[in-house]
Amino acid sequence: MNPHRRGFALYTMLIVLALLGVFSLVAGRLFISILRVTRSGQDIQTQTTRFDGLVRALRADVWGANQLQATGGKLVMTRPDQGIVTWHVTADQTVVRADSAQERRWTGLGADFVFEVRGAVAVLKVQDGPMKRSDELVLISQMQLTGRDSQ
Repeated sequence: MNPHRRGFALYTMLIVLALLGVFSLVAGRLFISILRVTRSGQDIQTQTTRFDGLVRALRADVWGANQLQATGGKLVMTRPDQGIVTWHVTADQTVVRADSAQERRWTGLGADFVFEVRGAVAVLKVQDGPMKRSDELVLISQMQLTGRDSQ
């Protein structure tokens, strides 16, 4: 062995290259995971915002309805100011609100919805995710509750 020898041995360079390869592989996978989490967080925020808008519109419709009916997957309301308003869910999980003037759609909510009526109460059942966890949103009709009728 020459004590004045400069440089690195071949096996030292191979170990360094192997360590760099492992580090870059782990860093690449971590980066991809971070991008997925960021994307799913944005999707959940978008779904939450859309669902909030849907509930706001449904609450306003039910609150002013003097008659509620749930038939064939549709929620039909009679409102003194807007006439008949219908809500239904399409096969692709799009929630549709229609009255005589316009139709409004909420897409990309990521859940199944079912409408029910229990007296003066409209119930929106939400089945979310692959485990089909079910939640209910109960909305009360002020006009039916107080007994007012516009007819």
